[in-house]
Amino acid sequence: MLRCHPHSSDVLALFPTGDNSDRVGFVVLSIKDCNFGFTTVGYLLACTMYSIRWFSIGINGVGSDLERPVINMLGSKLFKSCSIVHACWSPHLPEESVVLLESGELFSFDLEFRSRTQSSNARFTGRRLRVSWNDPTYLEKGGWLSCEFSWHPRIFIVAHSSAVFLVDLRSDGFCFTVASDRWLLLCDVRKPLMPLLRWAHDLANPSYIDVFPLSDLRSH
Repeated sequence: MLRCHPHSSDVLALFPTGDNSDRVGFVVLSIKDCNFGFTTVGYLLACTMYSIRWFSIGINGVGSDLERPVINMLGSKLFKSCSIVHACWSPHLPEESVVLLESGELFSFDLEFRSRTQSSNARFTGRRLRVSWNDPTYLEKGGWLSCEFSWHPRIFIVAHSSAVFLVDLRSDGFCFTVASDRWLLLCDVRKPLMPLLRWAHDLANPSYIDVFPLSDLRSH
């Protein structure tokens, strides 16, 4: 569901159609006196077993009697050796999507970055997310099911028939230090009320902290 434009009550519903569900159909719904909270993002992705295609959705003739939905294909990606299990859009960054393959591989695609670097209707390359699944022995039973974005744009929830994973791909540092009159605390932004380490000290009015990796200090 896509709202045609911000101040319109018309909603564009898109769906697969055709004998082999290989075409995109649409209808325009006129919503009166209702608020369904539909998104205003004009993107669509469509998957087959081994390929995925991205489209942009636009409206020609906005404000006139000749308003008409327009669907333009932005690009595609073919996975030759492994089938697609699930694909989803990011609720945080509308131009980003993630694809999960039958092998457990995750790929990220950024439409905004691609539009600056590639021509129209090009094949997307995407970015493979480096994820190492722990204890793969029990993953041999069953298969991969789905993937979704979590509360942060770089955190994903990936479901397998035998386990559910929280994949954290944030590249910024998580640790910070806090000093009080008696304690020096090493904390993690993900659990700020549960210090990772703490030391009692007898320093007089500590006002500045510099942090070094233990690997740099061991030689001294």
